[in-house]
Amino acid sequence: MGLKFVDPEPFIEGYETSRYRGYETNDCVVKALAILFGISYDEAHGFARGFFSRDERAGTHGFTHGIRTMMRDPSARFYGTVQEAECYRNETIATVQKAYPKGVYLVDSCHHVSVLCDGVWVDYAGLITPNTRVNAVYHFSRFEHYTKFRAAVRKKSASKVDWLSWILAILIAYALIFHGDRVKKDLLRLKHWIQYEILG
Repeated sequence: MGLKFVDPEPFIEGYETSRYRGYETNDCVVKALAILFGISYDEAHGFARGFFSRDERAGTHGFTHGIRTMMRDPSARFYGTVQEAECYRNETIATVQKAYPKGVYLVDSCHHVSVLCDGVWVDYAGLITPNTRVNAVYHFSRFEHYTKFRAAVRKKSASKVDWLSWILAILIAYALIFHGDRVKKDLLRLKHWIQYEILG
């Protein structure tokens, strides 16, 4: 099973108008927090600075310790549920995707965090691979904006597949209209080959 991605920006409130846009780097934690908590990109900056001691344009070091501390802090008001999920020692991005095909998760991997929503990575393609090692997984649930968020992720990820289906259908239609006899002969040859070579 391959990894399916959608870019995170469309799911981040206030990203287009943020004063940090175009300036920030190493902000995967900020983007993930904005998406998961349904807060603006600027608010997520303050959140990351407060709980993870993150400086501008700098990565968040000690993320696992920071999020566990945040989850135990009574002053951190969640409007949903955040729980640490089971994560084995040799867990990878591919095994996490297989283990958690439904729901919303924050996945802490090697020097990066990603949002996994119903089997789709809300992240940039290329930052993680199937073999990327995973440190921890957190299950986010019961947040009010998740119904809309999950539907939007499904729509975004399905649109790419739909375009491929349309292109394939057009190519098949073209082949049948303009090269119908040749296509029929090739299909008959394929049928005979399957019957004699594979089925015996």
